[in-house]
Amino acid sequence: VGIQWLKLPVWYSAAEPQQGDEIIRFVEMLSASNIDVVGVLERPPAESDIAQRLGRTAGVADVFAFDPTLWMPSLDPVMSRLSMRLRYWQLGADGDTSFAGFVNLPARIQEIRARLFRFGQEVKLGLPCLCDPTIQDAPNATWDFEQLCPDPNLSVAEFEKFVEQPWKHKRMRWVTIEPSVRPDDSQPPTHEELDARADAFVRKIVAAKQYGVEGIFVSNPFNDRNGLMRADGMPAELLMPWRTCAAMLGGAKYLGTVQLPNGSENRNFLRPDGQVVMVVWNDAPTREALYLGKGVRQFDMWGHSKKVPLENKQQTIEVGTLPTFVLGVSEPITRWRMALQFEHEHVESIFGVAHPNAI
Repeated sequence: VGIQWLKLPVWYSAAEPQQGDEIIRFVEMLSASNIDVVGVLERPPAESDIAQRLGRTAGVADVFAFDPTLWMPSLDPVMSRLSMRLRYWQLGADGDTSFAGFVNLPARIQEIRARLFRFGQEVKLGLPCLCDPTIQDAPNATWDFEQLCPDPNLSVAEFEKFVEQPWKHKRMRWVTIEPSVRPDDSQPPTHEELDARADAFVRKIVAAKQYGVEGIFVSNPFNDRNGLMRADGMPAELLMPWRTCAAMLGGAKYLGTVQLPNGSENRNFLRPDGQVVMVVWNDAPTREALYLGKGVRQFDMWGHSKKVPLENKQQTIEVGTLPTFVLGVSEPITRWRMALQFEHEHVESIFGVAHPNAI
């Protein structure tokens, strides 16, 4: 289903070393499938001494606020077996913002990093946060990525405003995008409801890719309400839109937009395989006729595809209110269209005389 990253809680009990064996086998299997794994350190095992001192609502910052002599014994077996296999680590589960406002946070994270990775491993360490300015504005940050967790109930427009904020840091920016929860799950969703939820889900993913978000995650994929995967592991109705986005946009870089004859909204991305994919939609159903490239195919959100034939030196694509993906668009022509403009965009309001201009 196009997964490229997976977060895995790895703080297992030292009394059950077979859990470490299972995690190692799982990580190796994922690596063979080109899936990067992020080791997540959240709550310690229930029987550990450090867990006995914590309340039920304690966050990961509460764990590491204790003296290292309390949490290192429980973590030592984990780190000795996994720190050489995992390059990415996250302190706290997605949504755990307990580090926000932590006194002298950069120095504290550096101390934790030195103790966890004391054998000199080259790792990337990250924190979950909610765009907290005390974290984002840290000029001397000692972590490598931040997991942002916006309100899942944001509209598409609100989410676009969230991700378009300038990211001034060298740290990687990851974002959670949760499918909207069905208001009534006692009845099967109608086609209209399913289309609306899939549209919002896909448009948020496209917006995150447009504004340079490096990682897009669903924190709670296995449940019976958001439509991605069911609690028993079976696929649900929104898995195909996720898979289509992942297959089309995974690893892609944003190029820009072009002016289409009938004004349809579009976003163009350059994929790692060198192909350009255009995501296009309109407020009303229409057709866009222009030359796009050789071997162009159009995909809907559910993965259905069709070849777009070349007729009279141009192709005609059907554009509706739901995003579709046009794969095989010519990169040089796309860049030409984005760059083409008049030398003077404003013309004097004087009639009957020539106004010089150029392309």
